Amino acid sequence: MTSPGAASVDEPLSTLEIAERLGIQPGTLHSWRQRGVFPAPDRVLSKTPIWFTSTVEAWARTAERTIHETGEEKDPLLELAIIARQVEEQISGLQTTVTEAQRAGGDRAWATACSAIANALIPLSQVVTNLARLQRSLRLTGEAEDPVELTQKAKVEIEKVIRARFSPWCPLTEGEVVALVDMVMTAALELSLDLKPELGREPGADGYVLRFAPLLAYGIAGDGKETTLARVADPLLKLIAEVRGWDVWRRIRPGPL
Repeated sequence: MTSPGAASVDEPLSTLEIAERLGIQPGTLHSWRQRGVFPAPDRVLSKTPIWFTSTVEAWARTAERTIHETGEEKDPLLELAIIARQVEEQISGLQTTVTEAQRAGGDRAWATACSAIANALIPLSQVVTNLARLQRSLRLTGEAEDPVELTQKAKVEIEKVIRARFSPWCPLTEGEVVALVDMVMTAALELSLDLKPELGREPGADGYVLRFAPLLAYGIAGDGKETTLARVADPLLKLIAEVRGWDVWRRIRPGPL
């Protein structure tokens, strides 16, 4: 574990990597961004927001947040794209400087040299630009992630969160845990769903049952007490909003969600 002020290499970070380093859920980071609590990304590559470690560490110092070390390897394609974009910007700036120097005048030899440098930078700039664009196709056609495996990993993580947040004070059967996991998964993949809690008694039930319309197939009874189940509704809706912000859904189903 390192303090926010610890020195580190200025490397690109995704939302998942930032969440891991800050010890929070990706959905929490998504919420911070929407509320303007977290800074805007330094770059956006193929619709993917990217921050540099210097940006995250500067924010962490201001917010008095601790950054945790991680041994996870970085995506080389993503790092390559970041470097390519930085070089592209530097070349563009150099081209502008040379052009302005050429226009400023001077002897003929100086003007000829400026022209030669500007012309030499054109193909180099094109190569770097194509390299940055190639990153998109490499990520799409390279090592594809298995959607089934990603879905299973997401279900495991959701189950961990549900057990940690609800089981200590709301007794859930294994069947109810499975039902909640499936409901959260369904709601995360269907953003158009606007869930509304419905608490009531059902025929044959000893106590109250909590369901969420329109996903009425999933219901939990817990201890059957109205007061307990009423406490479940709001945290569960917040959990769904948090899970919807996880990047895994874009990897399972690419494209705008």
